[in-house]
Amino acid sequence: MSYILFSSLVTTFISSSRISNLAYEIQSGGIMNLLLKPLSLFGYYAATDAADKLINLFFGLLEFSLIVYFFAIPLVVPQQIAWSLFFVVCGVSISFSINLMLSFVGFWTPEVWAPRFLFMMLVTFVSGAYFPFDLFPPLAYRILLFTPFPYLYFLPTKIVVDGIQTPYFVQQLVCFVGWAVGLFYLANYMWKSGIKEFSFWGR
Repeated sequence: MSYILFSSLVTTFISSSRISNLAYEIQSGGIMNLLLKPLSLFGYYAATDAADKLINLFFGLLEFSLIVYFFAIPLVVPQQIAWSLFFVVCGVSISFSINLMLSFVGFWTPEVWAPRFLFMMLVTFVSGAYFPFDLFPPLAYRILLFTPFPYLYFLPTKIVVDGIQTPYFVQQLVCFVGWAVGLFYLANYMWKSGIKEFSFWGR
């Protein structure tokens, strides 16, 4: 129960995003209004995303508190908060980059919403939002740690509930930071490639 509740709180914070509007702005040409201003697109959407996450965090904490209070759920004492917050920040960075890349697909095709929906459903299932990944066999669990998905919801929640997993911590830390940095540069590459081919008339 502690894992499920803490996971729902982490998921509410990390998964909330306003970046999905970017695909529509690309398709409609509305992105021209942003490109003409002395603003960084990444910075603009990072600020918009942060505001949306803070609102969702407020309501998520409220719901979390009410559920724990009314159902008298005996939660475990949170462990290693500092490391958990670090992993949450990296998870936010990974989610931000993935959402940007899904929106940048709009530079090359109008079919954006269906791939986004299918991808996000897959991410929700394979990121530990519903159950902890360490229930898998050790080999499968070790392989999953090389993908970016467990670092979205599973690792931040697992550290809060059980603390750092010593045998895997170095691998987790390296992969976590590596995916956060690598996906950001990949999103930046897609942005630079897409904007070179982008054109729009009528505004």
